[in-house]
Amino acid sequence: MWMDPSHLARLGSDDDAVREHRTGRGAVVLEVAVTGRWDRQLEQAVQHTVRGGLAAGVAAMIFDLHHLTDVHTQSTPTWLAVHHAARRLNPPPQLALSLPPTRQLARHLREVGARRHLLTFSTIEQARSWVLGLSDALTVSRVEVRAGRRGPD
Repeated sequence: MWMDPSHLARLGSDDDAVREHRTGRGAVVLEVAVTGRWDRQLEQAVQHTVRGGLAAGVAAMIFDLHHLTDVHTQSTPTWLAVHHAARRLNPPPQLALSLPPTRQLARHLREVGARRHLLTFSTIEQARSWVLGLSDALTVSRVEVRAGRRGPD
């Protein structure tokens, strides 16, 4: 199933996530912990958070998927759409996914060739280290997106 990334680019001027991430000094890395069973509501919450991060002009986004339950790999189109939406920006933010390599989602991303576009790391520490190695003027802002909730805390 393909998802058009254009829905990620629609931005509201009073988006909570935009206000949240414009306050940092220097370039901001948005670390998004996605928690719970993947469903339409969690997908919408992730999209809301991504839109806010893209609107805020973050330098990078790290998606911590260690507590995501997605045995049927239904979130794959979302991660591909995030990549395509980010590539439309100038400069595009760096993107990284952190998830155990043995999960069905990790295997599926490899099978569909997504790893050519999305860097994947086994641990959040590896992803964070890679992103922070890009520049020494980065501030990390972590938000949690949970099933049953919309957007950052």
